[in-house]
Amino acid sequence: MLVDGLDLVVVSLGGRGIPPSRVRAVTARARRAGAVLAVDGRWPHVDVRLRAEVAGYHGLAGGQGRVTGLDLDVEAVTRGHRPRRHRITVAGCGGHVEWTSTTTYPVSSATLSVAAPELRVAQ
Repeated sequence: MLVDGLDLVVVSLGGRGIPPSRVRAVTARARRAGAVLAVDGRWPHVDVRLRAEVAGYHGLAGGQGRVTGLDLDVEAVTRGHRPRRHRITVAGCGGHVEWTSTTTYPVSSATLSVAAPELRVAQ
């Protein structure tokens, strides 16, 4: 029902599987409504698969301070095309979030794996 009234619907499956008949029905309804369905989990026959990993943090000096932004290595895989990778920075900017594409990476057969600096959280 959400795809009939919203342009973007984000769904988390929480590790659960969805029956193929339900996947087809929801996908068809989203296409008819012109909505984008973003699913966190396994969903067959998707147009784009996105994967992101944290590559670094901004705002921490000497292990102290406030996180003001982070770098993400994002990989997009579409059917019939080679995967594309970009590093983007997501940071707060005057009360809103700003996205900046910083680097394009060549894609090899290796999977996306970037070691992010350790972030320690005080409790």
